[in-house]
Amino acid sequence: MRGSRETDLEGVQVHLEPTITGTQRRNDIRITGSAPSGLSSEDIDITIVYLASQDSQTATLPLATNEDDSPTKRTTKLVHQHFNAVAREKRRRHLPSDRPFRPFVLSFGVTMETDARDALKLWKSIMTGGVYSLLVRRLSLGLLRARARCFEP
Repeated sequence: MRGSRETDLEGVQVHLEPTITGTQRRNDIRITGSAPSGLSSEDIDITIVYLASQDSQTATLPLATNEDDSPTKRTTKLVHQHFNAVAREKRRRHLPSDRPFRPFVLSFGVTMETDARDALKLWKSIMTGGVYSLLVRRLSLGLLRARARCFEP
């Protein structure tokens, strides 16, 4: 899936699996934005988190202190706390470069880290329907492939 692709946005290029400068490692997507498009340049690394994994079970919150802390709200806080920890670790391991880096953290249930959700909102507002639809289909396919790997022996 490596390569470069023009989008419907003026001057914007999307590179799949670009090499990280100075390493043999790769990010998932590099967007080279343009002023007319309103889209900035950034490297994106997509991470799909399995919430039943051992690592996901380590997030903790203090005991509930008020009635507004329902089990649903506490669970949501735990999930987002774990997503934020995964994103922080990705940022920590990513070498400094000439473009911003965005870890894009999703779960199988399509719950996502706050920065990922905000990025999707921005992209939806500036991309044509067809380009945004293609992006969402690619992300969905990645989630499906990751889910299938969980059931492999």
